[in-house]
Amino acid sequence: MPHPLLSDPWIAEQIESAVAPYAGRLPARELDWMREQLAEMLTHDEHASRLLRQAHPREVEQSGERLTPGATETARLSDDLADDLGPVRAKLG
Repeated sequence: MPHPLLSDPWIAEQIESAVAPYAGRLPARELDWMREQLAEMLTHDEHASRLLRQAHPREVEQSGERLTPGATETARLSDDLADDLGPVRAKLG
């Protein structure tokens, strides 16, 4: 049974990259053992575990714009300022 840490696609990809140079040179059983050992080290070694937490990308459930309180007022003021600066820009430019 694979180590639970290997169910994380990002971690599995990092471990695969580490094991890749040995593919074709070692039997599949030994490659599986290497994956398990790396996952164990990332779980139990304090330094490795901390590095993993720092390197692992934060999960974003949804990407996109988010309205914040006062955002529409700020956008309106920004548009008004741009309108007010129009004649000034025309003279400068």
